[in-house]
Amino acid sequence: MQSDTVVPISVVVIAKNAQQHLRKCLESVQAFAEVIVYVNDSSDRTEEIAAEYTNVRIINGYFDGFGNTKNRAASFAKHDWILTLDSDEVITDELSAELRGLEPVNGTVYKIYRVNHYGEKAIDGCGWGNDYVLRLYNSNYTSYSDAKVHEGIISDGLRVVSLQGALYHYPFKSIKELIKKADYYSTLYAESAVSSASVVKAVTHSQFMFFKSYILEKGILYGYEGFVISFFNAFGSALKYLKKVEVDRKNTGDSSSE
Repeated sequence: MQSDTVVPISVVVIAKNAQQHLRKCLESVQAFAEVIVYVNDSSDRTEEIAAEYTNVRIINGYFDGFGNTKNRAASFAKHDWILTLDSDEVITDELSAELRGLEPVNGTVYKIYRVNHYGEKAIDGCGWGNDYVLRLYNSNYTSYSDAKVHEGIISDGLRVVSLQGALYHYPFKSIKELIKKADYYSTLYAESAVSSASVVKAVTHSQFMFFKSYILEKGILYGYEGFVISFFNAFGSALKYLKKVEVDRKNTGDSSSE
């Protein structure tokens, strides 16, 4: 399918072991002339799937945190305007048409409404509340921060404009994937966090996180999925503090009990 984008946009996706959702993601951006898939340390069919699409250019590289890696992936794009997607995200037909008819303005970044799912069920609770995410920017004006986790497009001094179309996010379909995510992100946190941690923090923060996710953020309204998500929000919170304790003890040579 040929792109009819008014102002050329390069789509940039970073992917590691992304075979589960990557095809759905790439199908949704076939109307764009250039899609960069930055593959890092994949051991599944990620690269094979990406190679099926004629508008995709595969770049093999390394991962050193989400912010730096997204900036490195964007550096291979031919166009100044960059649309970043995760490999488990899908743009709707409405958003695709809007982007292809857009005349983006320099000095502006664009945010997109994201609808989160557990499996195929849309979730608007548990801290997964549907949100706006900055995703379209001009690389001559800004970039991602260098944060290893919770990275974001730097918008200081720039105008932020909302697009009308939606982005569908499919991060997890099973408990196994939630465990993997909690393990991965808690390790990144423990390696990069400056503040100290303790067992007390792990206990109190995880308890509050479950109460917040399940009650205050209405996870209870989403049945089984709401409970599972709330539980793993709490589990991930405990895990990141406990891993940080281990890192701190290793750095100080302290083997005493917390």
